[in-house]
Amino acid sequence: MGKKYSKTIRFMTQQAVLNFYDKAVKFDGDIDVIIDKKIMDGKSLLGLMSLDLSREMLVVLDTDDENSASELIRHLDDLS
Repeated sequence: MGKKYSKTIRFMTQQAVLNFYDKAVKFDGDIDVIIDKKIMDGKSLLGLMSLDLSREMLVVLDTDDENSASELIRHLDDLS
């Protein structure tokens, strides 16, 4: 698709996961959430709600829109 952007994060609450989901579904691009060797769709509410909040994860954005990626990365900073 486009350029990849990534951010390591640990969601502290289920509410933080829901806040991320609200932004993720509006994001124009793909989002993967990687924990160990498991990769899940960052736009899947079911997948996100099943996350182990005690674990650190890598969020990878794939998009051609650098501004949207930067905005979502800033949002991730606010959630962790």
